[in-house]
Amino acid sequence: MSKLTRYFFWGIFLACFTTLLSVAVIPLVCHLASRNNKGTVLPFDATIQAQSEIDAAELFSAPDLLELCEVISKHDHSSLERLLSQPRDLNLTGKAGLSVLHWAFIANDLEAFERLLKAGASPDIVHTDNFVQGSIGFLKGSTFPLDCLQYGREKLAFFDATLPYLQSPNHRSPATDQTILHAYIYHCFTGSGPAIEDIIRRIMITGVDPSIQDFRSRTAAELALGVNMFDACLFILEASKDSSRAKATQDSIRELLDEKLRSPPLALNGRIISEEAQVVKFWMDENAPLPSEP
Repeated sequence: MSKLTRYFFWGIFLACFTTLLSVAVIPLVCHLASRNNKGTVLPFDATIQAQSEIDAAELFSAPDLLELCEVISKHDHSSLERLLSQPRDLNLTGKAGLSVLHWAFIANDLEAFERLLKAGASPDIVHTDNFVQGSIGFLKGSTFPLDCLQYGREKLAFFDATLPYLQSPNHRSPATDQTILHAYIYHCFTGSGPAIEDIIRRIMITGVDPSIQDFRSRTAAELALGVNMFDACLFILEASKDSSRAKATQDSIRELLDEKLRSPPLALNGRIISEEAQVVKFWMDENAPLPSEP
């Protein structure tokens, strides 16, 4: 067998192995990750399972909820508006503490989702149990905004829609101790820029506390720097410079910056990481917290 032929067969083998890995192994790992262990999250598949594969009657028993689910499944917004004009409790829950708001998400109907929020559906309802079916997953003790973020940018509009209605912005994931600010950075980061900063600004308006630490003792600013979201890191530092943890956060960030400055410069959205790190360092030099009085 010639060397060229051997390379050809090796190429076929590697292609088949890669396909097997993506189709079988990775979904299995995601399924195992759904167990409620500290530091793990529910499976997140970029493609939401078809709504028709989940029966509303398996989730809800209240007639009012089933009536709403039916029109949402049909994307019948005029009928939905008619039902919403009638007195009804939009925060009744079914299996695992899911509400009709979750059903609009499962149906991938952003307009219905927004109409429900305006009519009084709460995004703060805490899930009473784990719910995993297909690619849909919600975690016991968590809330919709936290769990929605595990689907990444594809479903970010649903998360964004909840922000003006949040009453408990500092609710933390039982798996990671992350707030919605941590969770956005962790699941949706792609670098830096005005769009990222705008979303973080809207998150901060909810009243989320940027000094809260996750299960690895990281504030949101530290997490942002760790994934090279320098603009986001600066924005959060500026917003939290008067907090009680400002000095501790800046001390941790200085250590991270020193590591990045010792590393080879890497391109980030057309910019250089070492240069971005210097900008953050300069800001902290100019805005160092005053030493506390003895």
